[in-house]
Amino acid sequence: NDDTQVLEMTRPETIENTILDLVNRRAAGSTICPSEAARALTGDDWRDLMSSVTDAAWRLEASGLVIILKRGRPVSRNSSRGPVRIGLPRKVGGTNTVCK
Repeated sequence: NDDTQVLEMTRPETIENTILDLVNRRAAGSTICPSEAARALTGDDWRDLMSSVTDAAWRLEASGLVIILKRGRPVSRNSSRGPVRIGLPRKVGGTNTVCK
């Protein structure tokens, strides 16, 4: 059923897992655009999912699983305006680090 499929694609856990899958497939130090996750989930209707993807990215960032960057520098949710990128935290000595 199409409605069931849409509901599954818009579940927060599904969106978070999609973001993590995409960033983990990238080379170390590479990032994704939030729209890549939205497109991976919904194809042509990706714009409607952007706020949910962005919210999921910030939840992942709060958990330390990703970093949110603007112009290559980590940003906070409160200071972020405009386009951002999502990447994996840098590992230093086996632990994730996020510079803010």
